[in-house]
Amino acid sequence: GEYLPVPKAWLQWIPHFQNNHSEKKAAHGEINLLDYKNFHFFPMICYDLFFPTWATKALAKTDAIVAIGENRWYRESIYQQLFLRAASIRALETKRPLLVVMNRGPSSYVLENGKIDKQLAAYERGVLEVTLPKNSHLAQPIYQYLNDLWIVGALILFEFLTRSYANWIHPNQRVKK
Repeated sequence: GEYLPVPKAWLQWIPHFQNNHSEKKAAHGEINLLDYKNFHFFPMICYDLFFPTWATKALAKTDAIVAIGENRWYRESIYQQLFLRAASIRALETKRPLLVVMNRGPSSYVLENGKIDKQLAAYERGVLEVTLPKNSHLAQPIYQYLNDLWIVGALILFEFLTRSYANWIHPNQRVKK
């Protein structure tokens, strides 16, 4: 099954969680990479594709991202394609190839430029044979290291400086919205 993205302390009033969830909690930001034949993979589950990755240190050490999805309840809906679009965005954002492994949907190999290179049809059993490049050690984009609050703050500062400069150049004219 999938995990719940809330602290387990919130759910301790449920007897099932008190008895079955006593495992050691990993520190925030700590990701165990998957190693296979001298390749390092960054693991994700289906809905992780829809959110920016926060473990940038672990991501910098990976050769590719692997995202697994149990998506049979979506059948032939648009959500199957949304998974692939989200995978393309993550590959483009992280500059890493991404392997999408779905039990019923279109398993795919997405290149680091966001393009789908190979794909199995939905409900097709098979093996995708791909040539996975070793980590190119490209630097991660700067926004991978910044919190969203920093980016919003930078945009507000840029807006303030732009308006101040416009008012300084044309002191008698107001900038129209």
